Amino acid sequence: MPKHVTYIFLGAILVVAFGVRVWGIGNKGLLLHDEGDVMLRVRTYVTLSKALPEAMRVWWRGDTSALRAFSHEAFPSGFFPSLSAYPSHIVPGVLLALLFGEHDWTLALWSAILGTLTVLVMYALGKRLSGSSLVGIVAALLLAFSPYHVLYSRLALAHVSAGFFFSLAAFLYIESFYCTERVRYRYLFYSGISLALMASSHYGTFPVLFFFGLAEFCIGIRAFRAQCI
Repeated sequence: MPKHVTYIFLGAILVVAFGVRVWGIGNKGLLLHDEGDVMLRVRTYVTLSKALPEAMRVWWRGDTSALRAFSHEAFPSGFFPSLSAYPSHIVPGVLLALLFGEHDWTLALWSAILGTLTVLVMYALGKRLSGSSLVGIVAALLLAFSPYHVLYSRLALAHVSAGFFFSLAAFLYIESFYCTERVRYRYLFYSGISLALMASSHYGTFPVLFFFGLAEFCIGIRAFRAQCI
């Protein structure tokens, strides 16, 4: 398939994929309890970022009673959710909330963006593994209109974020086998960064780290045996 035709098809797929993921996203609200939980963490970060200067002034004066009063004013419910969960998913949502305001669709928009980028990574994976841009286009097309992927790309959950970073890590890892030894370590480093972002997006992806480590261990054993022969 000619390059210009490939790029036209790929561009069209990405535009439509993003469109179906954001269509009516501002009207759907929060459908699941876990979406509300994640958005509560975003709101807490936003509240803290806006309140931090005043809190620092109160703390500097050493007035603990004023600090307690300020805490009750900033968080009237007295509920303070854990902020350590899903950082690679939460922090971009906080930045979007600071830019566009707090909305139910804030994190869903981030999921839609990463869901669309996952389609692009899927194209690159399909092309690399098959050597055919046509296969890459088909792979991107299948993911772009996958009902489950479209559904999760419209939610505030961290699943699509973790899926994107996993796909990117897999692509970079596979790409490292097609490079010189020196360049390969660079790709492995980038793949490791992607794996770290994946694991910090959703704790359920931790077992994936074991399989990547096992693959590198087997490659290392094979290289060692080859040197000994």
